Amino acid sequence: MARGGFDVVIGNPPWERVKLQEQELFAARDVEIASAPNKSERDKLIKALKEAKPGTPDARLSEEFELAKRAAEAASVFARKTGRFPLTGTGDVNTYALFAEHFSRLALPGGRAGMLAPTGIATDSSTSAFLADLVESRRLSALISFDEIRRWFPSTDDRKSFCFLGVGSADQSVRASFEIGRIDQLADQRREIELSIEDFVLFNPNTLTSPLFRARHDRDLTRKLYRAAPVLIRVRPDHPDDNDNPWGVTFQRLFDMSNDSGHFRTGEQLSGQAFLRRTGLATWRRPALRAAVRGQDDSSLRSSLRLVCWAR
Repeated sequence: MARGGFDVVIGNPPWERVKLQEQELFAARDVEIASAPNKSERDKLIKALKEAKPGTPDARLSEEFELAKRAAEAASVFARKTGRFPLTGTGDVNTYALFAEHFSRLALPGGRAGMLAPTGIATDSSTSAFLADLVESRRLSALISFDEIRRWFPSTDDRKSFCFLGVGSADQSVRASFEIGRIDQLADQRREIELSIEDFVLFNPNTLTSPLFRARHDRDLTRKLYRAAPVLIRVRPDHPDDNDNPWGVTFQRLFDMSNDSGHFRTGEQLSGQAFLRRTGLATWRRPALRAAVRGQDDSSLRSSLRLVCWAR
């Protein structure tokens, strides 16, 4: 490091979320907690462990959980707050992203770095700042994305795609290939796609993340479409006229099974509340509630009925 870095850095970093994975922790320790229908129910069972008498198995399990939770939180604070990982220490932090940023800094200005990582390193929102930095500094030299991991490593059942990420001088364009399912496809010139910095700006101007194309003609066609009709909203934080949003589009977050798990019900829970499942459908209804609403004009009550009827 006395010379400013290494000529070549190669690695296959670990792919682990820094956030504590509760289901994995309890899988071999408490089946009831691990198999809870959602996070809300699992939190109740974990909280109940704290009420156990000292010295009992439940009390020791509670202590083990708290220790693992503090360790995960400490690792998260290190990644997010120390300034060591300004580009990847955000969002749902994963160790592969931290290593990717570290590797990119270990290489000399004229050196090279290469690593294996999930393709999300080039497409996910949480790592967009890192990829944007590589693109804007013209240091993203190669991005070769392979099909599902399980197809290459049969002993796993991981269905994510993975990639080789190359960091180095890229004055002209990035060499890219996507959804490679066989080694011989790497020699197919139709799948050798060159992406310029202008392409990243055209396709994903707000994040500079990578588009995914199977062949050159896919890229060419998409170029024509985006030049004719660009993205709906272009974020311009430093522009005096704010964002470019000619259509007046707004976004709203939907429910998800993690943050909103307390609002969801299992089939067993719905059955216990007098709901009936419609034959052949995935919708539920409660006859008594429908009878109470029928003939009334209260729009809020009718809205509640629709939500209840479509509860999964």
